[in-house]
Amino acid sequence: MLGGTGFPLVIILAATVLIALIGTTLACLNTGVRITYVMGRDKEVPGILGMLHFRHATPHYGVIALAIVSAVLGGYAVLSADNLLQITLASNTGTFLVYGMTCALVLVAFGHEHKRNVVKHVIIPVLGLLANLGMLVGIVIMSVSAGGSTQTDTLIALAIVGIWIVVGAVWLIFNSVANKTSLLVKPPAIKSPEFR
Repeated sequence: MLGGTGFPLVIILAATVLIALIGTTLACLNTGVRITYVMGRDKEVPGILGMLHFRHATPHYGVIALAIVSAVLGGYAVLSADNLLQITLASNTGTFLVYGMTCALVLVAFGHEHKRNVVKHVIIPVLGLLANLGMLVGIVIMSVSAGGSTQTDTLIALAIVGIWIVVGAVWLIFNSVANKTSLLVKPPAIKSPEFR
């Protein structure tokens, strides 16, 4: 059908997928390190992650921490096909939750703004939230209904995500108590204009 070009086409596609995966991994690591740095600077995670290298001005502790976490997860994933599926599903679940919550936060943040743009601040976030929830539910339903090791791997992946969320919530609560900060940001009081 392809005139004998099938095998070279497969090799080209495999190479482009590999390049895309490397690029995506580097982008995720760079973004993760920068977000971790800002969270460390704001004392939302251990403060050491918010420190910059004295000479290069890079968040080197964040790079080290993220490299260790990535190495541990990657080391676990390469042990078997089941482990790889568990990490992949946990990663996808976390991604859909984060993107869905980001869309929901846009709705909350711009909910009372008078100058909000209906397309940017309502329609697109609602569509994004529904799309992410739909993909998450679809993946979970398909994986659980597949039965066998796929079902088991899906349940393990969901447990990993659940544990990650619980650890994050516990850290958030204890960190807020230790720093004597409120979990919820209070909007600044608006002073009424004085009439003379």
